[in-house]
Amino acid sequence: MPAKKKVKKDDSLMIMIRAADKAYDSDGVVMSYFEEPDEDWGDTLAKFIVLELKDTFDSKEGLQKNLDAAASQMYRAASQLTAVAHALAHNPVEG
Repeated sequence: MPAKKKVKKDDSLMIMIRAADKAYDSDGVVMSYFEEPDEDWGDTLAKFIVLELKDTFDSKEGLQKNLDAAASQMYRAASQLTAVAHALAHNPVEG
């Protein structure tokens, strides 16, 4: 069995960004926001993903702890977005 490759802490954020970019399936827009954050790529959810990954990233921690923290934040955001979608679909504000 080959030895497990040790990931440098500097590479951890890039690994996370690449994983998010691949999962988001949007022709590289997550990577675009990471590489050129001041550009408007027209996808605020992709921008949000990059901001959350950067905000949760801790350079003092290893890859797995950073992955766990990022996943937790993404699950929390998904839950909040689901709640907003439900409210919009089923309980609009009267006015």
